[in-house]
Amino acid sequence: MLDHSNSIGVTKGIVLEDGSSMLSLLQFTDDTLIFLQNNEIFLDFLINILICFEMISGLKINFNKSSLIGINFSDLSVRRMAEKFGCGIGKLPCKYLGLPLSHKSLSNNIWLPVVDNIKKRINSWQGGLIFQVFKAVLDFGQEF
Repeated sequence: MLDHSNSIGVTKGIVLEDGSSMLSLLQFTDDTLIFLQNNEIFLDFLINILICFEMISGLKINFNKSSLIGINFSDLSVRRMAEKFGCGIGKLPCKYLGLPLSHKSLSNNIWLPVVDNIKKRINSWQGGLIFQVFKAVLDFGQEF
């Protein structure tokens, strides 16, 4: 629905740095990020699209658990739009799926907890894999 609304011009995502790519939606399971250009009319259309999605799918969007983050919007404009949605107001940087999300480049220090977490997971995964390989070798040796 959102792709179609972008293609006919009633909403428009954000243009990425390369200038040729546009981003309007990121989803993972029940988490969704929607990106719109700085235009309140696009937001009005988005509200209607989400209402249609609810009616078609039978699912309910919990706007109370949602946040609107405005980039290059006045505080008044962000408050007004959040009231339309019935959601809270968020600020960047924030976390999405445990990863830092920002409209600016982030310092290396912000990524250290993410890198450390990945290292821990890799170490435990490698240990489990080594154990399975070792066990398979032992099992194979007992057959002969």
